[in-house]
Amino acid sequence: AQSQMRSPHLENRRSAGNNLRIAAERLAKLVVISDRKSKGSGASLADFKNMNLSHLRPLVTPCSLGPDEPGLWEMFAKVLNDANHDTPNPPSNTELVDCHGQLKRLKADHTKGALGLMTP
Repeated sequence: AQSQMRSPHLENRRSAGNNLRIAAERLAKLVVISDRKSKGSGASLADFKNMNLSHLRPLVTPCSLGPDEPGLWEMFAKVLNDANHDTPNPPSNTELVDCHGQLKRLKADHTKGALGLMTP
């Protein structure tokens, strides 16, 4: 995504948005899995097969580490879903760069406090 998100070409931005959407979905799943494991419940990626951000957002929101995080998950769902399929206007360069930066921050924040976050 990083190599395409600043491109002036619609197809490159659409591709970057799709890649960021996939990354956001994966991160949301890992955050929920980590939260469940920390509470003694079992969970795996298979439990969330075929779930997209609209399904994952209500599950990941209670795992938020800061007051802005629920809004970020909502933004990811709104902005990055516009990259999907044949929408006439994929996300703008600015939106893609913002989503990329926020996803990196959330990953770092959740990785700090959750042993094994990135291990499904």
